[in-house]
Amino acid sequence: EISPLDQAAWAAVLLHTVDNRVGVVKLCQQLVMRQPSPLPSHLHGRSFTLYQQVQAGVPAGRAWRSDLRVASRGVRVPWGAAQPLHHTCALLAALTPGVVCCLATAALLWGCPLPLALQNELKIHLAKISGGARPVRKGVRGHRLTLRSRDVGELDGVAVTSPARTWLDLAAVLELEDLVAAADYFICGQSRSFGPRKKALCSRGDLVEQVQS
Repeated sequence: EISPLDQAAWAAVLLHTVDNRVGVVKLCQQLVMRQPSPLPSHLHGRSFTLYQQVQAGVPAGRAWRSDLRVASRGVRVPWGAAQPLHHTCALLAALTPGVVCCLATAALLWGCPLPLALQNELKIHLAKISGGARPVRKGVRGHRLTLRSRDVGELDGVAVTSPARTWLDLAAVLELEDLVAAADYFICGQSRSFGPRKKALCSRGDLVEQVQS
């Protein structure tokens, strides 16, 4: 037989357990309520501009939730989600009119092999097509370049320095061996055991013209 004292003790333990459980349930409910609302499928898992967010009908405050980081002014990126280089360049170029991707960024867009330090660089290299001041923006490394019309090309809607001009600009950041490898990549076409034949992106004469101009 359980004494009244023991009964009171068990009742206290039971009440404490119930109170704790209610408290935990309430805490979980609060946490669920604080979870960011899902993004539309075309924005989920990828970087986007605040303009794209508004166009998708997503409330402005959603841009400041904890699952997103500010990659640059007006750009949000999901934490832990790797972004394709071309997509990032397209966003930044749209927010910075009149710019062209250059140097290591242009080389990577063209598929040129680069040292790991440049492959892993987080900043996007941009320059004004018309010259003038360097582009200034978080996530961007701006450059002042003097470009001719033939120095600027396009890859899937993104302005990028031509292969020959990209190679010329790489001379400022590459060791000789890496610069030679880049030249080989740009001017050599070859058959491959997989996929279509690799076409030369420019000629040796194009590289010579860049050096001599």
